[in-house]
Amino acid sequence: MTWPLVPDALAQLHTDPGASLIWLGRYGCRSALLSESERITRHPYWGPLLALQLAWALRLCGDAIAADRWILVAHRLDPALGLIPDPWGLWSDEAASGSSPMAAAEQQRARDLVNLLRDQRWHQPCFPFTPLPDWRGEWQDRQLDGFALLLAGTATEQQHSLQLALMAAVGEVEIAADAAAALRWWSFVAEAWPEWGHPRLKAADLALATGDLRSCGHWLADPSADLEASPWFFDLAARLALASGDLAAALEHWGLAMARSADGDSSGRELVEMFRQRRRDARRNEGPNCVRALRRSGDTAAAVQLQVLLIQQDPQWQPFRALERELSPGGAPVVPPAAAPGKVVAPRSAVGPRPAVGPRPGGAAPADFSPERFATFLESSAAQAGLTLSSAGEGLSPEAFASALARAEGAAALIN
Repeated sequence: MTWPLVPDALAQLHTDPGASLIWLGRYGCRSALLSESERITRHPYWGPLLALQLAWALRLCGDAIAADRWILVAHRLDPALGLIPDPWGLWSDEAASGSSPMAAAEQQRARDLVNLLRDQRWHQPCFPFTPLPDWRGEWQDRQLDGFALLLAGTATEQQHSLQLALMAAVGEVEIAADAAAALRWWSFVAEAWPEWGHPRLKAADLALATGDLRSCGHWLADPSADLEASPWFFDLAARLALASGDLAAALEHWGLAMARSADGDSSGRELVEMFRQRRRDARRNEGPNCVRALRRSGDTAAAVQLQVLLIQQDPQWQPFRALERELSPGGAPVVPPAAAPGKVVAPRSAVGPRPAVGPRPGGAAPADFSPERFATFLESSAAQAGLTLSSAGEGLSPEAFASALARAEGAAALIN
């Protein structure tokens, strides 16, 4: 079981307005509630119960004053409910002595909501004085509302401590133990706290693991600054693109993930190598099928562009050359339609090819390999990408030279 997303709640306002309003309140969408309030008053179901549900939604956002106003609206809509006590008869209303047209069940729901609003009028859960809910709990309405009040009521100076507590409560160990419960936890936080990138990454990762591509894309859309600085964001975007069948976008996103990771230290180099491996596996395993699928669908230009990109990034992988011969009339090399003869054009965000350097494992170097040939290849690639080669690599050890190439590859991925 997962929760509705904010777009879902907005879309269902016409068919199920009460529940949708409360979900928007749990997610802290105060501006959306205020903008929708006028339309809600023209809804066919408009009445005191819907007014009280709007009041409770605003209270979940932390706006107790606006909630009080809608309680008064509900009272005016049906004074016979007796929503506002008058023990001294200070504001006698003749209509209050009549009977309410509402069904008995709806009358009770309205009175329960008013009692809940009164109980929470001055009580605001906040961290660290309010404990976190059980992440594996049953998550009834009471638990969801309490969690929303806690997230909305914590003071700004305590929010960092709350973030640390939330991450400690459901970390990698907990995710491995119960991924479904962890998804419920992080998806709720991701919707209620969209400006914090960590829950969005966790929720998107867990949703992708279950095959929920729509929710994953929702949490990766419109990234905040901390998300765009994270290599894991681009790794997730690459995996989502690959699952959606867009191999070219996946390769580009992994290039950006490598660029964000190439900071020179050992952990950064390990991340670069991991993302490079993922990109290579996706390229080799999915590339030929993607090119053929594009050809079969009639999108020849996209097929050619992807085929050229695959060969550029992996020129030594013979199946790509075989694919080129298979799909090229008469065996002639394929050139993108927008390219001039003899010049290959690839997306500027794509990372350039990585030719084999030095002897292959277990054998001698290829017969056509030479330092001069490799230097010519580098100059040609740099010219296509608009880069300027320098002599900074002269005198470097093989390990240092390989590290420099990795950083250069990551930097090339950032070129727009």
